[in-house]
Amino acid sequence: MGKGDPHRIRQIISDLLNNALKFTDKGEIVVRANLKFNENQVFLLTCSVKDSGIGIPKEKQPHLFEAFRQVNASTTREYGDTGLGLTIVKKLCLLMGSDITVSSLEQQGSCFEFTHPLLNSHQSVSIQPTKPINGIRVLIVEDNLTNQKCIEQQLVKWGAKVKTASDMLRAKKLLQKSPIMVRKH
Repeated sequence: MGKGDPHRIRQIISDLLNNALKFTDKGEIVVRANLKFNENQVFLLTCSVKDSGIGIPKEKQPHLFEAFRQVNASTTREYGDTGLGLTIVKKLCLLMGSDITVSSLEQQGSCFEFTHPLLNSHQSVSIQPTKPINGIRVLIVEDNLTNQKCIEQQLVKWGAKVKTASDMLRAKKLLQKSPIMVRKH
C-alpha cells in the first residue's frame, strides 16, 4: 500500500472534473471527499465527482476506461474528446492501489468514485477560521441546496449555530423570529 501521491490524487480529481464540465451544460457538479480510519490503521479516502450531465448508456459503461473509446462517434465531434482522460484516471487509480467505478443514467448524469488507502501523514494541516466562531449564529441564504448544505456543514463543524433559507422571503421570516444581534469588537 502506498502513502498516496497528492499530485496524482489531484490529477485524478482534476481529470474527473474536466470530464464532468465537458458533458454538463446545466445543473451542477458535486465533488465529495470523505476520509475514514479503518481497523488496519489505514485511512480510506473516498472521492466522487457527480454531475447532472448527458449520462452514459449502461451498455457503454464497461468500455469507458479503454483508450480512445467514446460513448459514440458524435461525442468526439461535439465535445472534442480524445478518449484518454478516463483511461489515465483508471491507470493512476490502479497504480496507487485503488480502483474507480462509474454509475450513470442517460440524460440524468454520472458519478465517478474511487476509494484510496492512505497512511497517516505528519505533514497535514487543519484549516480553521482565523477567529473563533463557536456559538455564533449564522444565516445562510442560498438557493442552490448543494451549496447551502456544504456551507452549513462546514460552519456547524466549526461550532456555529446555523439557519438556512433558500430565498429572501424565507430569510426575512427567520430574521423576524430571531433578530440579529450585532456584536462590536
